[in-house]
Amino acid sequence: MDEKDLQNILEIFAHKIRNPLHAAMINLDVVKVKCEKIAADKSISKHLQIAGNEIQNIHHLTERLIEYVKLPAGKRKKIDLKKFLSK
Repeated sequence: MDEKDLQNILEIFAHKIRNPLHAAMINLDVVKVKCEKIAADKSISKHLQIAGNEIQNIHHLTERLIEYVKLPAGKRKKIDLKKFLSK
């Protein structure tokens, strides 16, 4: 796979993953605000927080992967993917 192929994959990945993640974050924030306004049960807030944390985790992993792929080919090296993504 050459650099151009990698960049094309990155663009598709960014569009197919980042955009829906962004929409999920925004909509989760809207639901949180609406729940606060109606004084929803605290257990709902807990579940919204858990969902928000998981969305943030996916967002972080996505950004790290994109950051790595954007490195010039000469600067990329074999890495322990688990360690890289857990930073």
